[in-house]
Amino acid sequence: MIKDNKELKYIAPTLIWMGIITIWTYFFAINRLDSDMSSELVLARELALENKLITSNWFYSTELRVLNTQFIAMPLFKIFTSWKMIRVIEGMILNVFLLGSYLYCMKPTRIDKKYIYLSSMFLFIPFSMTYIDIVFIGHFYLPHYIMGFVSFGLFMRVLEQKDIKKVILYLFLAFICGISGVRYMLSIQIPVSMVSYIIFFRECKKERVAIFSVEHLKNKYVLLPSIGLLISAVGYFINEKLLHQFFSFRSYENIVWMDLKKNNLAYRLTSRLSDVLGLFGYYDGHQVMSASGIVSLFAIVSVSFIIVMVYQLIKQRRNFNINQFFIVLVFISSFFVNGFVFSLTDPIYQPRYFIVPLVLVVPVIALYFFKCNRFKEEINKLIAIGLSIVLNINGLASIYWTQKYSMTSELQKIYACLEANDLHFGYASFWSANVLTELSNGEIDVFHTDDFLSLTPNKWLMPKRYTKKDFLEETKGDEVFILMLNEEYEENKANDLIKKGKCIYQKQNYRILVYDKKVIKTYLVGDE
Repeated sequence: MIKDNKELKYIAPTLIWMGIITIWTYFFAINRLDSDMSSELVLARELALENKLITSNWFYSTELRVLNTQFIAMPLFKIFTSWKMIRVIEGMILNVFLLGSYLYCMKPTRIDKKYIYLSSMFLFIPFSMTYIDIVFIGHFYLPHYIMGFVSFGLFMRVLEQKDIKKVILYLFLAFICGISGVRYMLSIQIPVSMVSYIIFFRECKKERVAIFSVEHLKNKYVLLPSIGLLISAVGYFINEKLLHQFFSFRSYENIVWMDLKKNNLAYRLTSRLSDVLGLFGYYDGHQVMSASGIVSLFAIVSVSFIIVMVYQLIKQRRNFNINQFFIVLVFISSFFVNGFVFSLTDPIYQPRYFIVPLVLVVPVIALYFFKCNRFKEEINKLIAIGLSIVLNINGLASIYWTQKYSMTSELQKIYACLEANDLHFGYASFWSANVLTELSNGEIDVFHTDDFLSLTPNKWLMPKRYTKKDFLEETKGDEVFILMLNEEYEENKANDLIKKGKCIYQKQNYRILVYDKKVIKTYLVGDE
């Protein structure tokens, strides 16, 4: 806890960045929304209608995340009608939890508080436009961050002093990690186990004792992480084999090793490195002397500084307590595990998946700030200062650029058109659907389809109730709409259904066709 004004000045940059993010979200997040982000609030709205925290009446995506943002957003739907306010308040609450979980995690490391407070600023700096979209608008990985920091904090405390309550809580979180999906395990449980075994081997080597011994199974660096990993694996098994019977979601069961004969491994590795640089603000293809080109240079400098920092800390490892050594190894192992999986397998992959291990660099920065005064070379202090400067510049650049460009300007016009024509339900492809529901404060519901001939549902991030044949009768008004991108219209304009539509909007990238419900019913493919 902050006890005096001297400590307050060190956490002031963090509070400023939290304020910037909150204000920015209130005024500009609406311009950066997409259907992936909006799906989280549409789900929360459904949960509020059902008075549940998890539901089987939803088509999930690749994971059934048991512990996610719906725990905050669902109750907010009971209080607010403005989806904008719900998104802002949800972000504020998650950011406070994130800061609290980080401070909880760092306390056992015995790092001076001022360096912990100062480093917490980096939790809230949006290093790139992708980072601000995913983390601070979509709030996608904030639960991963929070659970990770709490788990690490619990683990270090249990190793220091056995407390049965903390052991039970740690193992419970390990189970939640597993049941929530494989990416929680990749970033939390597997790295913790790897680091614990490394520390155990290090201790055995120092004491010159045999590594493989039955007695060592009771060693705290072997027993607790092994049980945690096993429980996490049980949770993942339940997720894949049992919950699939009750919930609709796609899984990672079909992940395969990449074909090394057909794929260029060197290209895959450099591509992943480029993805990591992109999260720090690297914009490939931009002119070197442009503003974005300079920010890209700062991204390269940032990653270079972090590599040097990690190298220097590993060199000085003998001067660290065990928990300080732990946070360095967790960062390295988490990046290694995720990089290994995303480079040598062919899963569903997005560059943003590296965001989760990326946040673990913040404890490393705190340790470096704490230790750099004790390093002999003055260059280490310059690296600490330089990293702070370039990351703050990239964060401010991301804030500035994201508020300049609107990705939803035409969808906001489409919402105004639908509202003027008293249309409340329609059909569209995924990327045009859920975002329209959020822009309309839930006044407009949109059925996802990629088939504009038979309106077959695209069962992805959508309420199941939309697919019921009688749902159309429950919607407001006598007419419904089909929202299509111009390319979608050109591909389907010869279809009988499209020919029967009355066009009420045709501008820029979209057009809106209106139908009587009776016409749509003859084409609709429902589940019941």
